[in-house]
Amino acid sequence: MASSPLEDEHAPLYTVGQVADMLAVKQAFLRRVDELRVVSPQRSAGGQRRYTRYEIRVIQQVVSMADEGITLQAIRRIIDLEQQLAEVSEVFLRRGYMLAEVPLVEVYAARERARRGDRDDAIPLMRAAVDHLFREGQLLGWGIPATGVLVETLLDRGADDDLAEAEAAIERLATAPADDGLVMRDIWLLRLRALLARAHGDAPAYAHFRDRYRDMAKTLGFDGHIAWAEAMP
Repeated sequence: MASSPLEDEHAPLYTVGQVADMLAVKQAFLRRVDELRVVSPQRSAGGQRRYTRYEIRVIQQVVSMADEGITLQAIRRIIDLEQQLAEVSEVFLRRGYMLAEVPLVEVYAARERARRGDRDDAIPLMRAAVDHLFREGQLLGWGIPATGVLVETLLDRGADDDLAEAEAAIERLATAPADDGLVMRDIWLLRLRALLARAHGDAPAYAHFRDRYRDMAKTLGFDGHIAWAEAMP
């Protein structure tokens, strides 16, 4: 038996007015979201917008981000990135030979969720991905930036347990066996230890690690880290 359209989350069933009432937004907002191609619903035979349940869930995310002051143009970029990361992850899984990169993709997708304020859901995803990299012996590869994202998100949330977990993640990265001269790990450790010291309110330690981080970034010529270091007060 064929499933009912009501059971299909991609069936275009809901009018602009219905969606506006559901989400307590103005119809003009929904039209603007469509014009900027953040969420573009299908049209009925008469040219009226018809939304799916899936699109309504996306619009809920859009409303939440807009309430935080994020522009619709920026929201579109965030949603596009999430979709691209999901597609890349699916391709990696399908092809098999690139499975090692999937956890990193998941970490950065989770980071976008955290940037929208959804840290409570994002952190377990990051934690699971970093733990997977550790178990697979990838901690000193993709696990370095992944650990950085996890630690910074924990510090942003800032609960007592988060600081302890961030410190443990830093120490696991620091003590992982490796050949001498692994500069990528070294520069990330300086950054993360500076941020941890700042979270603990240890101003002297923060200044010490921050200055070493700035010097190392300039010495290595890592433009991204140079910009990050210069942004640290």
